[in-house]
Amino acid sequence: MHEASPVQTRRFPQAHRRRGGSAWVGLLTFIFGVAMIVIAFKLAYDLFQVPPEVRLKIEPDEPIQLSQAASTFMEVLVRILMLVVMAGFGSMVANRGVKLYASKNAGQKAAPAAASESEPKSADSSESPRS
Repeated sequence: MHEASPVQTRRFPQAHRRRGGSAWVGLLTFIFGVAMIVIAFKLAYDLFQVPPEVRLKIEPDEPIQLSQAASTFMEVLVRILMLVVMAGFGSMVANRGVKLYASKNAGQKAAPAAASESEPKSADSSESPRS
């Protein structure tokens, strides 16, 4: 059996502390990303609660001024686009948080796999396709 060198046994406790820190950073990053998504949905909800007549500044008895209605419509489109971008960034940040949190578990599982890869393989263990 392969014995671990002193260098390897000293490195694992430091790596374990680093992975524990990445789990907390990952969790906080995930929460921040979800908060960004919630804020984007809340702003979108508030945006759509205003009736179109009020948002486009249309008076019931007056003729529609196309220039004013077009500029306000463009403002609404820009706000919707910004909300979509904010929700997209929030989902990317939340995804990064999940990856950081998962890297804690992946690092712990990778250590035994690295030890087994350093052992020499015998001729019987190689797999060859048979027809």
